[in-house]
Amino acid sequence: MKKTLLAAALFAGFAGFAGAAQAETQVTLYGILDSGIQYTNVKASPAGGTSTNYSAVGLANGVQSGNRWGMKGTEDIGGGTSVVFQLESGFNLDQGTSNQGSRLFGRRAFLGMQNASWGMFRVGRGPTIATDMFQGAPSDPMGYAFGPLNFGTVATSVNTYRTDNEIGYMSPVFAGFQVGAGYSFNVDKANGYSSATTMGGGAGGTARTPGFDLTATYTNGPLFAGVTYGQTNVLTQGAVRQMVLDASYDFQVVRVFGAYVRGWNGLVGAGSYGATDGASVASTILTPSQNVYYQGMKQNAFMLGVSAPIGAATSVFATFQHQTLGGANKTNSVGSSYVGAGAAQNTFGVGATYSLSKRTNLYAAAGYIDGYGNISGQKETVGVVGMRHQF
Repeated sequence: MKKTLLAAALFAGFAGFAGAAQAETQVTLYGILDSGIQYTNVKASPAGGTSTNYSAVGLANGVQSGNRWGMKGTEDIGGGTSVVFQLESGFNLDQGTSNQGSRLFGRRAFLGMQNASWGMFRVGRGPTIATDMFQGAPSDPMGYAFGPLNFGTVATSVNTYRTDNEIGYMSPVFAGFQVGAGYSFNVDKANGYSSATTMGGGAGGTARTPGFDLTATYTNGPLFAGVTYGQTNVLTQGAVRQMVLDASYDFQVVRVFGAYVRGWNGLVGAGSYGATDGASVASTILTPSQNVYYQGMKQNAFMLGVSAPIGAATSVFATFQHQTLGGANKTNSVGSSYVGAGAAQNTFGVGATYSLSKRTNLYAAAGYIDGYGNISGQKETVGVVGMRHQF
């Protein structure tokens, strides 16, 4: 599916340098282009407030997979050990602009070493080890895709949670078991925390927000099971913590999924699909409009789902998620009142994909969210059709 290229094919200006390195290092250029048309309807009937009924139709990009291009490479240095690297840039296909805060390689930027005997170490920026291990396994029928319908909406610690300044490790697979761990010296405030979240920011010090995650998975034929615990230490608010338990089993004609999420002082909420005017939907209507921190919040959530192949080219899938919030009714890091305690969020989603070739597929998905963001009376209906191409 992916083509191995000389580095000089990408950067012709460095042809001399790349030509000297090609005998030892293989560099792969790859990417994904994903775009569709979506419909979004939001209804809100807050107690004592003004009712809202808003609909929008527009382009949505990165629905099944985030748009990206990247390079990854390996160099065999002997003894079964290889040096590995990956640079991956996310972008908005509709506008041609960079994502991830306009970083050049905002999706991934890491350097590491790996060996079949002792595993893989890496340093840099990218999804946490927990994210990579869970999303590399059959842990969500929606494939951590399709906006607010995927499991990552409630399991935020594995919802492509990217951190800067990270040291990560993944072990080899022994008898189906694999373990991993990551530590970030500073996760970066752009990952959903307000400017008030600091660690080590005393007189003359540099503000930072460290975090870590621990993950274990087991795969044995049709069975997958995984557990992860993640924590981000926020000096003035407490530690954001989340534990995720997930399992699935393939009965050949259908795979069934189940998961449980428990969170403390966590992140609540998420944006809608990225339609042309999706920003206005999220910022002016949906509450909260993005992931926000709540001190004293306790989260309980679960997911049930199924997926099934139909013939060689078609796959269908469905999910149900339920989330309730409890704990102290305190304020979050930006001073907003935590009004979600006791309210429930229920998400229903269905979808299908159809392969046109090995690299190109069509997709469609629809869903309904009652109590979006754990706000009573807030409802969202979404539907999208589109196409994804991988190279």
